[in-house]
Amino acid sequence: MEVADESGYHGSPHRNYHQRHIAEVNIKTRRDFYHGEEVCTDMYTSIAAVLDKVEKQILRDKGRNVTRKRRTNHQEPEVITTTSVLEVEEVLGERLPRIIRTHEIAAKPMSVDDAAIEIGGSDREFLVFRNAETERLNVVYKRKDGNIGWIEPEA
Repeated sequence: MEVADESGYHGSPHRNYHQRHIAEVNIKTRRDFYHGEEVCTDMYTSIAAVLDKVEKQILRDKGRNVTRKRRTNHQEPEVITTTSVLEVEEVLGERLPRIIRTHEIAAKPMSVDDAAIEIGGSDREFLVFRNAETERLNVVYKRKDGNIGWIEPEA
């Protein structure tokens, strides 16, 4: 919440038969105005009480604003369907990653253990192979922690 130029505190002790102290706070923001006034026999008690009142008003108003924002911003994301990379870059306003080089890989049928042994003894980061048990394409890869990861598609 941004407070506008005009904000202030006015505390004035008024004396009468019971020595009343009146604390008054007015806070003006760009959109809202908060006002609190409290009368007590002790000046510090009246200040604390009026600050509590104004704080409750601000928190209540802030909660309403958050709820309104959540309700109005439920829009479905726009789906972009195109095959041209340049068109997507123009719409999104950012550069997409490009494919630098491709490899043709003969996906040999082998077990997961054989694939792990083969990638462990090579300098490649990953290996695509056909799983001998399921006849599906799988991937084993070297993880940053030194272990070997295995990606198997869902059935």
